Amino acid sequence: MRKSGSASFSPTTDTSRAASAGSSRASADLRHGRCSAWRPGSRRTRRLEIVSWSGEIAKRVSARSSTLSSKLIIKPYATSVGGRRTSRAERSRRLRGHDYSGAPRKAERRGTTGETVDLAELGAFLKSRRGRLRPDDVGLPPGSRRRVPGLRRDEVARLASISVDYYSELEQGRGQNPSDPVLHALARTLRLDGDETDHLFYLAGRTPPFGSEPLQMQAALRQLMERLDDTPAMVITDMHQVVVQNHAAQVLVGPQSGLSGIESSFIYHWFTDPDTRVLYPADEHDYHSRLLVSDLRAAVARRGPSDRVSGDLVRHLLRASPEFSGLWQAREVRVRHEEDKRIVNPVLGVLHVICNNIITVDAAQRLLWFVPDDPAIVPRLRELDPAQVWRHTRGPAFGRVPSWG
Repeated sequence: MRKSGSASFSPTTDTSRAASAGSSRASADLRHGRCSAWRPGSRRTRRLEIVSWSGEIAKRVSARSSTLSSKLIIKPYATSVGGRRTSRAERSRRLRGHDYSGAPRKAERRGTTGETVDLAELGAFLKSRRGRLRPDDVGLPPGSRRRVPGLRRDEVARLASISVDYYSELEQGRGQNPSDPVLHALARTLRLDGDETDHLFYLAGRTPPFGSEPLQMQAALRQLMERLDDTPAMVITDMHQVVVQNHAAQVLVGPQSGLSGIESSFIYHWFTDPDTRVLYPADEHDYHSRLLVSDLRAAVARRGPSDRVSGDLVRHLLRASPEFSGLWQAREVRVRHEEDKRIVNPVLGVLHVICNNIITVDAAQRLLWFVPDDPAIVPRLRELDPAQVWRHTRGPAFGRVPSWG
């Protein structure tokens, strides 16, 4: 060790000072965003300076990380589900509107009518209507490389003057609620009839376009019933629940009123009790099955997905009847209007009748009346006792014989 005046110089002391100075400069650099650790001086001084600066960074980064981890909230679906880590494919399906099983999530929103909009059902209906069309139905060439029997999504979008991406999102159940002009364009492109167009609007949560609304209300139906003593007549709901029948109707089609719950629906008995089908000839059973299901699907859409009555009925029939399940998945829509029917009566035989409908404004109820081809049948319907006519048949006469008049 050598002296210089009154001050002494020690390599150890100088090294400690250099390290302390380097640490102070590193701290200042970190505070002001500077990352350079090279300073003029000896090689040993620079080495100590770097070591000290690196240690300061490690300590500050560790402290900063612990602070951030205590403040951040990691959403469970981002990387894990129920404590397990998810794959990139699962997270991708989530972002595309699917759950972790790969099935599309049920997207529901509010439409202009205030009802919940079932976007998944809307998309499924559009897809089913697209699949039944052929290119020549809309004036397009068939092409040689067509992989699907119906139209392609881009063809429907082009004909409806909307973007392909938007139409694809609608079919996938994750697009924005379509406006009235878009619905009209899709109905025109997909060649929907009046009942199917109304169904499309109901699924989108919008009021379908009415031509002229009927004037009859529920109170008017009963007034009409009271004046139809010589004509078989009955009031039913859109779920085919029989509200009331007059005497002639009980004789013609059997007592079907007086029950509650889903058992009050003719559709329930049609698909769960084979004896109910004796009301119509065997060669027409498939026709009536399709007609009942297509009419029910239109009613379910009008009521909306939050309706408990229609939901209970459909869920029960989907479990109980494979025939109903297959027809329901076909998504055919047809509201019942005037029909020609053949009714098998145990006493009067096979009768040909015309069934007419008067539907209320809200479509919740309808008045049915039957006009036989043979006028001589009408007096017999007034004379016969329905309990005696249907006493050996437990099918269509599933209700109780109420007093009327």
